Amino acid sequence: MAVRIPVRVHPGQGRVGLRWDSWRQRWVIACRVPAVRGLANEDVRRRVASWLEVGEDRVRWVVAGRASDKLLEVEGLDEAQVRERLSAVEQRIDVTTEQGGGRSGRLRGRD
Repeated sequence: MAVRIPVRVHPGQGRVGLRWDSWRQRWVIACRVPAVRGLANEDVRRRVASWLEVGEDRVRWVVAGRASDKLLEVEGLDEAQVRERLSAVEQRIDVTTEQGGGRSGRLRGRD
């Protein structure tokens, strides 16, 4: 079983953030790593594996590259488990906003 997760990545941010964009139906992830030679993509992939409590080898990019909109695939979890685990993480960490809306808050957990 594999679940595909649409994400929008904001590299080179001052802090790590995760929030659900209900309008676009995707997770928005901010990371500190700059978008250089795929380093931000790798950081996000590893971070998502950690957040989902699965091995890094179970998370892979389906669509990545230089665009901000990307698609991850996770093996071994169903859609409900992915949403539940990421939602729990979202409650613990800082929520970084996109320009024009959303909510923001303080870091409440560790990244």
